[in-house]
Amino acid sequence: QPGVSPITIGWHNTTTYGYLSSALVAGRLLGLNRDQMIYAAGIAYHQAAGNAQAHIDGALTKRLGPGLAGSAGVLSAQLAQRGLTGARDVLEGPVGLYNQYHKGDYDRSVLLDGLGEQFAATELSFKPYPSCRGSHTAVDAALGLLQKHRFSPADIKAVTIHNNPGDFRLLGDPISSKRRPTTVVEAQFSNPWIVATTLVNGQITLPDFSAEGLVRSEVLKLTQRTRTAIDESLIAADGGVGGARVVVELNDGRVLEETIRRAKGEPGRPMSDEEFARKFTDCVTQAGMSEQRALELMATINDLNNLTDPSKLMALMTV
Repeated sequence: QPGVSPITIGWHNTTTYGYLSSALVAGRLLGLNRDQMIYAAGIAYHQAAGNAQAHIDGALTKRLGPGLAGSAGVLSAQLAQRGLTGARDVLEGPVGLYNQYHKGDYDRSVLLDGLGEQFAATELSFKPYPSCRGSHTAVDAALGLLQKHRFSPADIKAVTIHNNPGDFRLLGDPISSKRRPTTVVEAQFSNPWIVATTLVNGQITLPDFSAEGLVRSEVLKLTQRTRTAIDESLIAADGGVGGARVVVELNDGRVLEETIRRAKGEPGRPMSDEEFARKFTDCVTQAGMSEQRALELMATINDLNNLTDPSKLMALMTV
C-alpha cells in the first residue's frame, strides 16, 4: 500500500509478510517445484497473523512475531514438499492477502515491476539504535542538535517531537504513558523517553533499556518536559519510516530545531562499517558473548559467501 503506514491499519508487516516470504525462501532452498511453492505460500497464508496490538500494549510478542513467522514459513515449505496443499490464489483471491488484510487497496506494480531484475535485498534498511525503527529519525534529529549546539539536559526548558500521524500514534500517544514507560518494549516505542535518553547520554544503546535505565531520574525529568505533535508533512512518500522534527527550547530563550526525513541505515543514508561493528558488538555482548567471540563471529558473517561448513557459524553463535 504505497503511502500508507501499516500501523495505521493495525498490521505489523514484518510479521504478516514474514509468513509468506519465509515460506518462499525455504521452498527455494528445498528445491520445490512451482505447484509446491504456491502451496507453501498458501499454507503459510493460512497461518499468517501479525496485528500490531503488541506494539500498543508494549508486549514482548512484538519481537517474537517475526520468529513465529519464520518458523511457520519453514514448516509450510516442508509440508508442501510432503504433499499438503494450500490455497492457490493467496494474494489476489476474494479473501487473499491484499483483499482481506488491506481491503483491496494495493498496487501490484510494487511487487511485479522489475521482477527478476531488481532485488529488494539491495534496499534493506539497518537499525543503528535498539528501538522502534520509527523512532530513529527523532534520535538522529536529537543527535544532530547535540552536535551543532552546546547545551546540557539542565539547560532544556521543553522538547517537542513532531511525527507523521502513523508514527505519532505508535510513538507519541498517549503522552502520559510515553513519558514514563514501565517495560522495555514500552520504552522502545516511546519517542519522549528515547529522545530524552539520547539528549542525556549523547547516544542510545541496549544498556539504556535495562530496568535501571527505565527509572533514571535525569531522563524522566526531561520526559516530563517533552511534548509530541502531529505533522502530516513528515509522511514518507513510500509509506515507510516517516521523518521527525525535534524542537528544543532552552532556558536562555534559544529555540533549536532539527528535521530528519530519512533515518540512518536507509539505502540513501547507509551506516558505516564502524557503526555496523558497534551495533553488532552492543547486541551480542549484551547477550553474554565475549568481545573476542563477537569479533570472530562478525568476521565469519562478513565472509559468509566463502563459508563451506555452516556448523562453524552455528558454533560461533553459541553463547
